[in-house]
Amino acid sequence: MFILLPLLLPLLIYLIYRLTTPITPPNFPPGPANYPLAGGAYIFSRLNSNFTRALIELGHKYGPITGIHLGQMRSIVVTGYDAVKEVLSRDEFQGRPEIFLNKLTYGEGRKLVINVLWVILSGKRSPHDDPDFLRLLHLLYEVFRSGNADGGALQDWPFLRFFPPWSKQFKKMKDGRDALMGMLAGEVRAHSTALNDNEDDQPRDFIDLYLKEINAIKLAGNLDSDFTEEQLLVILHDLFAAGAESTTNTIAFSLLYMIIYPEVQCKVQAELDKVVGKARLPVYEDRIHLPYCEAVLCELMRISSIAPITVPHSTLQDVEIRGWTVPKVI
Repeated sequence: MFILLPLLLPLLIYLIYRLTTPITPPNFPPGPANYPLAGGAYIFSRLNSNFTRALIELGHKYGPITGIHLGQMRSIVVTGYDAVKEVLSRDEFQGRPEIFLNKLTYGEGRKLVINVLWVILSGKRSPHDDPDFLRLLHLLYEVFRSGNADGGALQDWPFLRFFPPWSKQFKKMKDGRDALMGMLAGEVRAHSTALNDNEDDQPRDFIDLYLKEINAIKLAGNLDSDFTEEQLLVILHDLFAAGAESTTNTIAFSLLYMIIYPEVQCKVQAELDKVVGKARLPVYEDRIHLPYCEAVLCELMRISSIAPITVPHSTLQDVEIRGWTVPKVI
């Protein structure tokens, strides 16, 4: 036994190393070296404390297509206008990985945005003190507050959900997400019942349109379609996640820049008064006649950088890009 132990110990160490160290696929884009458990995540401690700037520095060091392992999660970082445009224009990169949710706090501005989203999706406008609407706000707040854009350590090292303090964070995220999805599922069921009772009615909102498409696909006998009620719930969830935060932040930055540059505000108001007048609100058809307003809006969205990093994507198949190979489902 004592003779075998020195022989087995190196083998055990080697097995642990191989099991905890991410394996780099052939011809994978260059990036930092991998270490057990951490992968290449250690590199961020050596770069800029601002995560976005750290990713840019990675691009400067390794090129516009950088390969990196964050824990056990294999990723690529794409930097630079040309490379980002090339990736986003290709269908192979249009998948979405499973991620945790973004942080969200809410006030009156977010109440308005979420209310508008709810009208578009469900056809219902709720008073700001409506109990069901307040519950929706609370669930969104709890879900987004309990995580961050990429799930942090839980996304990179999922096994941490079994250990404190991450187990508590994971439970809060899961409970909030389950409650929110349950509320959305109830709304989908109500719409489905109404559609079944009145099949000839015109769609009232997004949920009706999606359910009608599901029914049409079922009648056509296409059982492999992605149009399912489960997928509808995911889409509803994502629309809230994307719409509530980005829209309210854009409005907030717009107001702040108008305060800082009152001369721009005056020119915008003068153009609106000239084209639209004070008797009505602007409509989409006015856009072509409001070049200065549109230029200001474009510049606001450029300089504010509401989302300096795109939402995560995943590959739907093995992809060759700029001489490197990116495997399916990164």
